[in-house]
Amino acid sequence: MPVRIGQPGAINRARIGTALNPSVAEPSRRAAPAPLRNPPVVEAILDVHVVPGKDATLEGLKSLGETVDREFPTRTTRKSFSGRFQVTESGVEAASDSHVEGYLFRSLDGRRVVQAKMTGFVFNQLQPYPGWDSFIGTAWPLWETYAARFKPAMVERVGIRFLNRIPVRPDEPLEAHLETRPNLPGALGLQLGGFFMALDLADTKRGLQATVTQTLEPPGKLGDAPSLIVDLEVFKQLRTDAGDSEVRRTVDALRDFKNHVFETSLTQATRSRFE
Repeated sequence: MPVRIGQPGAINRARIGTALNPSVAEPSRRAAPAPLRNPPVVEAILDVHVVPGKDATLEGLKSLGETVDREFPTRTTRKSFSGRFQVTESGVEAASDSHVEGYLFRSLDGRRVVQAKMTGFVFNQLQPYPGWDSFIGTAWPLWETYAARFKPAMVERVGIRFLNRIPVRPDEPLEAHLETRPNLPGALGLQLGGFFMALDLADTKRGLQATVTQTLEPPGKLGDAPSLIVDLEVFKQLRTDAGDSEVRRTVDALRDFKNHVFETSLTQATRSRFE
């Protein structure tokens, strides 16, 4: 049964968490499609998790601003908050704590953000997406500066995450856009008003993992079309030195893996809109 895109709220959204057999997630033998020239990316992220070195300090993180302040002049302190409740004879007592996790450095236009944390480095690029070469050409030297100044003891996880938005017409079926999608039995006889689907995938040969989240974004207040949101994060667990070339090789492998998962999840008609 074609699953058409109806008005939001027609049915309750359901989360579908699927752990696939690893063999299902392995790339097929067919040739990988060429990278899209105009991908529907609204945000791209490089995310490196580290184990802090024994001499790690917040001042060391703050000093990163001294080298990036020309491109990222706006600094914000990043804090985390926690709360707790305790039942005593006099009643319920509440308390809260906060501590500094690191610093955010923003570009003047607000479209690029460097996050320097005790537990890792993050680079965010908002739309317009400039393409992979420009994205990683900016992010990688910043990571190297973070690693040189902060001197983490170890890199334990490397990931990239891409948030994609694909405008669609309300009367179009999902199968017109997505190869990977929810299916309703024909006997149900209902229209899909919204959905939320999450898939966990693995390439066991290379130790790469992916989390793919798909949902339907309703039309905006200005009457713009609904959009399919495809949020794709790919990552690999590591235990290696921050200066090891394996970190960069892993990023390049994750990029290829991300492209394969995303582009093979689209129909050819949708791919052609971004080629």
